[in-house]
Amino acid sequence: MKSVVLWLALSAFTPAAGEGYEVHADRRDGEWWCSVRAQRSDLRDVVRSLAIQLGVRVEGLDAIDEEQEITVQLENRELHDVLDRVLGAVGCAGELRTNVLRVTSSDHETTSVDELRDRAVGTYLNAQRRWPDHPGAVGAKLAQARIEEARQNIPAAIAHYEALIQRHRDSDKLPEALMRSAELLGTQHEWASVVERLTDLLRLDRRHPYEIQARMLLARAHAMLGDHEHAFYMLDVIEAYVPSSEPVEIQRRQLIRTRALLAAKRAPEAKTTLEYVERLGRREELDLEIAELGARTEEAVGSPDAASKAWLRYAKLATGVERADAFNQAARLALEGGDELGAMFISRLGDADGTDDTALELRERAAKELGIDQLLHPTDERATRLERAKRLLEGGQASDAAATLKPLFEARRELDEKALTEVAQAYARAVASAKSVDSAIDVLRVVVPDLHTPEARRAIYVLAGELYEEHDRLDDAVEAYQGRL
Repeated sequence: MKSVVLWLALSAFTPAAGEGYEVHADRRDGEWWCSVRAQRSDLRDVVRSLAIQLGVRVEGLDAIDEEQEITVQLENRELHDVLDRVLGAVGCAGELRTNVLRVTSSDHETTSVDELRDRAVGTYLNAQRRWPDHPGAVGAKLAQARIEEARQNIPAAIAHYEALIQRHRDSDKLPEALMRSAELLGTQHEWASVVERLTDLLRLDRRHPYEIQARMLLARAHAMLGDHEHAFYMLDVIEAYVPSSEPVEIQRRQLIRTRALLAAKRAPEAKTTLEYVERLGRREELDLEIAELGARTEEAVGSPDAASKAWLRYAKLATGVERADAFNQAARLALEGGDELGAMFISRLGDADGTDDTALELRERAAKELGIDQLLHPTDERATRLERAKRLLEGGQASDAAATLKPLFEARRELDEKALTEVAQAYARAVASAKSVDSAIDVLRVVVPDLHTPEARRAIYVLAGELYEEHDRLDDAVEAYQGRL
């Protein structure tokens, strides 16, 4: 099956039959260099001519199907490259021996997908250079774009779709190119360009299968740009044409509506809409967007503490730049809510190397609010919280102590084992005093699976035993001392 990729490349252009082929080979520095130019020519004839140029006989032509045609342009290539491209296209291989060019059926699995993609792209480019205005150029551009998509080279894929859009406005493939270009531009957050492409698509005076798909993406693009009026209008048009009935489709449309409501400064409605989406059931593919909109909604309704926690939840799902930005948003809101130490700690989570200017600015603001002249390192932030919690506990302010330590505990996966053990012990003591011993034991149970050394686990079990003893639950204490929670 892999050879089909290259076969399609070689067959992308089909000039008129009868134009023949040219084969040339010469030997330089002990190596054969060849040029093959063929337009819908009999492959067996091409191989025979190549053998004549090499001065050898040919064997194994039966491996090539009768009347197998080929269209190709290879200029000044090494022999093995020519054989790989010409014969590999039909599932064969060629080998030059002393007096013979031998053709055999090849093992289709010996050539990697990436190698076949590279060959296909090269062949498409060569063919396009030779026949730039041929009708097959449209198919070649589409194929190149799909190959680049498979390679995850999104900018290159967009460039191929855009070339087709600009040069082949009358092609029946134009709607597909417009739709795919818009979708890929969306993955790059180029929302204004998405609007432009989809507007072109919806204005075409021809039928295509992308009507609803395009309107959905257009509504999303308008919402992302803050143009809530156009987003609402497009959603209403979609609902009028195709009323939604499937829960997942309802969710997708309502997520766009939620974003548009936020853009329209209608936060309470946005929150209600998002809650409705969540009641319809969890869909893993929607988790990330629901978490992001949840954070934005909490912030819009004016709840900094809830919004900070929501951004932290989103950060756990996000990656790359989005993850770092989510941590910064959480830190900013913690600072607005008066939790300067929390802001300093959270900003570190997405800025481990200390190079994020936004995160650094947040830490500087928090440090200024706390009256700290120099920024704290993460270990110092942890030590400061632990010391503050200790003083609060000694002063009988267990709830405040637990609140001080909670951000550290919630970010426990960022801590090493020693720090995790220390934070868990302090937090459990605070929770035991503020709530109950059972709540404290729940804290310790959560931590045990993340501890890998016997010493760390033993410290947790001993603390559990001590807490049970302090509350006169001696049977439970014995169980804890024996390593059972």
